[in-house]
Amino acid sequence: MKPKVVTEIPGPKSIKAYEMADIKTSAPYPIAKKAYGSWIEDLDGNTIYDMISGRCAVNVGHRHPTVIEAAKNQLDKVTHGTIEQLSQLEAMLSNRTQPKVDKKLICALSGSAANDAAIKLARWKTGKMGIIAFAGAYHGVTYGALSISSYQSGMYKGYGRLNDIFYFPYPDPFHSNLTDDNIIEMIEIALDTYMDPCEVAACIFEPVAGDAGWLVPSKDFVRRLYTLLRDNNILFFSEEVQTGFGRTGMYWGVDNYNVTPDAYILGKAMAGGAVAMAGLVAPKQLLEKDSMFYHGHTMGRHPVGVVSTIANMEVIDKEKLVERSKSLGEDVFAPTLKEWSDEGLIADFRGMGCLWGAELETKKQAEDTVMRAYKQGVYVIQMGYRNTGVLRLAPPLNTNEQDLIDALDIIHHSLKKVK
Repeated sequence: MKPKVVTEIPGPKSIKAYEMADIKTSAPYPIAKKAYGSWIEDLDGNTIYDMISGRCAVNVGHRHPTVIEAAKNQLDKVTHGTIEQLSQLEAMLSNRTQPKVDKKLICALSGSAANDAAIKLARWKTGKMGIIAFAGAYHGVTYGALSISSYQSGMYKGYGRLNDIFYFPYPDPFHSNLTDDNIIEMIEIALDTYMDPCEVAACIFEPVAGDAGWLVPSKDFVRRLYTLLRDNNILFFSEEVQTGFGRTGMYWGVDNYNVTPDAYILGKAMAGGAVAMAGLVAPKQLLEKDSMFYHGHTMGRHPVGVVSTIANMEVIDKEKLVERSKSLGEDVFAPTLKEWSDEGLIADFRGMGCLWGAELETKKQAEDTVMRAYKQGVYVIQMGYRNTGVLRLAPPLNTNEQDLIDALDIIHHSLKKVK
């Protein structure tokens, strides 16, 4: 199946919807009438390929029948409160995460809120206030999440941030002369001087720095960071909001580095896109002190979210989507982006599984490529910190391979026009 363009994109109905909703954006933003699999049908009847999986929220594709059926069935039973399937979900997540001990799911309503829960847990458990974060990160927009974010200064400008947040550069050899050794040494110096380990509770780390431009650290860096934190009794939380549920060709992004986090921060793809669902998965031991750690919402543990997440995880297993993500990365993305690089169309590329960034020389080139591709029926966006321009390539894990190749061909054509 190829994109179907029947009007100029965006068409008149979509433009009117922008105006009525007071949406002001120069970037692609399809107003969906219907979505299925890897496709979005907009108000004007255009069928658009979703190269970003709803910003990594629909790893199993839009409206996967198994997930939708589970959600619909639950709507006929209980729509608020705690249901017995919560224990089933906790067991599934416990079996999927390290270490192999009983864990609990602290439910949240978004990746932002899950990051807030992680900060609260770290401080509550350790009695220490300090949090280590990394430059260029986008963890969310609630107060704790924006405090550990630094994607753009506008995220916190005018609001302020929590105190005791310590920022360090994320490994980024394409844009920075800082090596892994340099960054590790910066953290070591900080621990020896102004960042006393006795006052640092946790490090919140993205296995791949998402909005910063899909930056992929070396295995050596992650292991050295992990060891340094362990040696100083600092918790290590893996922020899996964008990298979880098979996105990187492993079930969790952190699985690529052979380290065991103290907790997993989840969101986006958790419930297959059927309903807002996020959370923090941690060993019960970490959640216990003189009382049990608590982080709750009125709509937390939502019954539809619980059963949708179970169904989502069952689909990932049944359809072998972790393995498929890995193979699409190795067989389609890596060779295609290498060709683009060899042609001089992109300045750099990096990624794994169904999560790749293709960087252009300027942000303007990336924006122009995005708009050209959108007008031909491929929805892709640009991102990147420090005013860089990176194409975000992250389709559903179960996308049809030929559809993906066709969509990449359209982006390729757009790149050539822009260059």
